Amino acid sequence: MHMTRTKSNQTASDIGVWYAIAAARFILGAIFLWIFFNERTRFHDWRAPAVWFCAVIGAAMVLGILVRLVTAVGSLLLALAWAKSLSGMTPMRTGGYLVYIVLLWIIFFGYPHQVLSIGAWWRRNVARWRWLW
Repeated sequence: MHMTRTKSNQTASDIGVWYAIAAARFILGAIFLWIFFNERTRFHDWRAPAVWFCAVIGAAMVLGILVRLVTAVGSLLLALAWAKSLSGMTPMRTGGYLVYIVLLWIIFFGYPHQVLSIGAWWRRNVARWRWLW
């Protein structure tokens, strides 16, 4: 079977994996943005720090910027939500938090190969320090 290679010596299936990870990044970003808007409309309170963290994490994930920073903050936020949920939810419901944390770290380690984002522009023009990648 003949595999086509791109300029960076990746097969077409390798590139498909990066597009799947990009789709997961969009979905995860949309989830965080939904949390932000849902909490905002339910409680009418803009002062809650966790709500603002969700907004920043969601926007950064959708755009593909600040991935390293939001992975750390998002993992901590999700771990705290998971620990809080252990008191009364079923294991199936609490397992979602762990899946999101793992997905965040997959996105983190795949960041150099990121597609469908403005991450390359961000690294070149805005983020001079690596922790802002």
